[in-house]
Amino acid sequence: MHTLEMNKKVRFLQEIRHEIGDNNFRRCLARVYTQHYITVLESNELKISREDLVFRVNCMLQEHNVKPLSYYFFRQFDLVGVLK
Repeated sequence: MHTLEMNKKVRFLQEIRHEIGDNNFRRCLARVYTQHYITVLESNELKISREDLVFRVNCMLQEHNVKPLSYYFFRQFDLVGVLK
């Protein structure tokens, strides 16, 4: 169920990419993927390091031909329940 919601959000962002610009697209896409990973990890009671999360999200961004985001971007997310 979570994956379906994420895919809808990604498709919507792809549709409006040119209207919002590449930088906003990249940041919004990273937020969608990060929130998805956090939700999946919490629901499965799994843990991940922040570095692994950054790596996974940046890999997904590269699939959309956008530059990866810095570690600093990911510090804004509440990862208390999912960090190793």
